[in-house]
Amino acid sequence: MVLRIGELARRAGVTVRTLRHYDALGLLRPTTRTEGGDRVYGQAEAMRLHAVLALKQFGCSLAEIRRLLDEDGATLPDILARQMAVLKEQADKAAALGEKLSRLRDRLLHNKETALGDWLDTLALMHVWSRYFTEDELARLRRQRSPGRERRTAWAGIAAAVAAAMAGQVAPGSGEGLALARRVVALARTVAGDDPALLGKLRQLVRAEAGVRQAVGMSEPMLAWLEGALDAARAASRPEETSGDAAGPRQTALGMAMLRAAHQLLDAPLVLDDPLALRIIGPEREAALRADPGRFDGGELRGLRLSGVLRSRVAEDAWNEARAGGVAQYVSLGAGLDTAPWRRGDGQTRFFEVDHPATQDWKRRLLAEAGLAVGGNVVFVPTDFESFRLAEALAAAGFDCTCPAFFTWLGVTMYLEAATIREILGWIAALPLGTQIVFDYAVDPSLLSPGECRGRERVAARAAARGEPWKSAFDPAVLAATLEQLGFGRVDDPSAAALNARYLAGRADGLRKSGVTRIVRAVVAAE
Repeated sequence: MVLRIGELARRAGVTVRTLRHYDALGLLRPTTRTEGGDRVYGQAEAMRLHAVLALKQFGCSLAEIRRLLDEDGATLPDILARQMAVLKEQADKAAALGEKLSRLRDRLLHNKETALGDWLDTLALMHVWSRYFTEDELARLRRQRSPGRERRTAWAGIAAAVAAAMAGQVAPGSGEGLALARRVVALARTVAGDDPALLGKLRQLVRAEAGVRQAVGMSEPMLAWLEGALDAARAASRPEETSGDAAGPRQTALGMAMLRAAHQLLDAPLVLDDPLALRIIGPEREAALRADPGRFDGGELRGLRLSGVLRSRVAEDAWNEARAGGVAQYVSLGAGLDTAPWRRGDGQTRFFEVDHPATQDWKRRLLAEAGLAVGGNVVFVPTDFESFRLAEALAAAGFDCTCPAFFTWLGVTMYLEAATIREILGWIAALPLGTQIVFDYAVDPSLLSPGECRGRERVAARAAARGEPWKSAFDPAVLAATLEQLGFGRVDDPSAAALNARYLAGRADGLRKSGVTRIVRAVVAAE
């Protein structure tokens, strides 16, 4: 009997990504592959997988497991004997859990007070809790004692307040939203103290576990609203990141910069090699990210991280070609914390960074912290994205409309109206031959798969909760026709499958681009 990779993953209770990772490490090779390239496994591989997972449960690293199996000659009977001993220990723990649950039930039935320590002692014996916290962290959490009934009442009050705010269409970034965020942080600190790592893990637990959300009275939409309020509160706590209408763009810029930085730590091989990605976010954020990069590897963040670095990689490849063709003007629309001028500067190219004034002031401070000088080749152009203002602002900054230029417009168009996007593209299309732009856009939801629609809805909901709703989406065929009508003689708009084949083929980590957004390159060229 042989099993394909998906069937083995399902029956073994692991993910396909895990099996691919084991293959890449040489830890678990498939018996063979089908003509289509699918991995196929037999009994010997199933037995080895059992050994791998058993040793992993014992706390061995993957490198140690490989050495034990391949060099030290660990046998399956020995592993099974050890596993049986572990199971006995687990049975003893299960019995202890049963006793604790019984005592808790009796106290609740008789309206007696329960304490945080009682619940943590119980949760420490449950699998879901141990997935998020080490034994040391659980011990530290147990020491944070406070009356359990007061905390449950406080969480219920917060949940009710969030529901009321959503019903009243209150923005997460409003004064009411910020006040609720502060209540949540204060309450979480009664559990985790001032340890940011523990606070982050508690937040991850609530995000990922439906049972925990239910226990605190939070639905997914309520949690998304509250996340937006917490994001706004964090921004409001940093003077350099708050003021006026630009708070939203700065949140987006920081979020994407954090994902680019996380990519440098999480993904191998790199899709985008950016040696400045960690420096530009500031020393405190860099230290926090290095301590726990995994918090950017769950849920939608994995897909957002890939989308962000992949569109930057497509832009870099296009820029290399444009520069080789003699283009010497690089315009970044919505530059955020992009580091291209400092990574790609050649002494001849002029870089124009277009963004909101407050965002640019904030970026200048981060550049100074990172020791990155703003030379004469980098020009900051403070403006919005109305086409006539863009043209005037660029001209005032020294942009030469008689020479071709290279434009990037990444992670911006979905927040703009379709008419505004068309106006700006029309202005760019009127520039000299050789001018080109790389931009990404949201795909019309009616063209997405059910899974892609669900992912899109979650991401868009988070953006709306931050006060930055998605405003546009396009049919790729219609957009291509529009670009040609505007005057772009060459349009390259590859599908997700084409991008995966071009940039992600052969990866063992399972990174794949979805079809929720697409990346297009349009060139002003002779027909």
